Amino acid sequence: MVKQQMWRLLQRYVTNNCLPEERRKVERWMDESSENRRLVNDLKQIWKLSPEEEFGVNVEDAWNRFRMHEIDPGPSRKHWKPSSAVNQRMVTVLSTAAAVLLVIFVGVLSSHYLDEQQAGGSQLHDTELKHSTARRGEKARISFSDGTVVVLNAASSLRYPKRFDGANREVYLKGEAYFEVVPGADKPFIVHTKTADVEVLGTKFNVRAWDEETAVDVGVREGKVAVKPASSIRSENSVLLTGGQHVSVVKGKGVTGIENVDIEKHLLWLSGGLYFDNEPFKQVLLQIERKFDVQISVKDTSILDVPFTSTFSDENLENVLKVLSASMKMNYRKKNQEIEFSKP
Repeated sequence: MVKQQMWRLLQRYVTNNCLPEERRKVERWMDESSENRRLVNDLKQIWKLSPEEEFGVNVEDAWNRFRMHEIDPGPSRKHWKPSSAVNQRMVTVLSTAAAVLLVIFVGVLSSHYLDEQQAGGSQLHDTELKHSTARRGEKARISFSDGTVVVLNAASSLRYPKRFDGANREVYLKGEAYFEVVPGADKPFIVHTKTADVEVLGTKFNVRAWDEETAVDVGVREGKVAVKPASSIRSENSVLLTGGQHVSVVKGKGVTGIENVDIEKHLLWLSGGLYFDNEPFKQVLLQIERKFDVQISVKDTSILDVPFTSTFSDENLENVLKVLSASMKMNYRKKNQEIEFSKP
């Protein structure tokens, strides 16, 4: 039986929306057995036969529904036969494969639902929004029709219009995301968060805007980014960042001073790593909970405000816990997805 997490990886793999590390994981899984490889190949065929969609779908539901339908592939597609691993019992016929697959793929959209935003002065006023979420322990990749790509960190979400029809390209972020924005002729790309707004024409940058934190952090990899408090409508309250620069916007205090940083360390999460620079231990634990989908408790709460600095390059959970334990002089106990830190 394919686990739910693997179905979600397959979803991103067949729709070409997975990260390089996720692609490698799927390909290793395919190498484990011929049945796995046949399943992925059949899913790819379903996706190729379906009408083009802007965003991902729930592959598991699509596959289960697909097995319940007999599909007349039409003259141009009769060369494709579902593999013996499928063992589906074909029943009814719809007029064309595309018609059936349209019903399947449109009817099972996962992680996307329509919402309405009433934001004065925004192109999204009274406009339907889509919603993409990266669950705990996962990342998600979103590709827009203009070529812009967004990678969501674990436990993060992004709202965006079905099409960028207005004067701006505007999205709404909760959590952390990395953006590679394709330049749009005089059509700014704006990221709205609870505390700050980030505006660009074309660049690569990272935005960290967790609900649990009072500050929004913005770091720029390439290009130029304008950052201002979300409550401000005056351009003079914004700061301009270039490659290798970082700034924080603190709720109630505004924009802090611009810092020159090693931006690649701030982007380690893209490749599975972690970077902590003098962060309170409680924030460190929150990031670990999101990344590894675990629950962490601490008996001695006085340690939660102690600053912690370290860099992890694509480490597994056990290695991270060992470093935390040694650095903070704490013991830990792990049972399933629950971890408890305590004094020796």
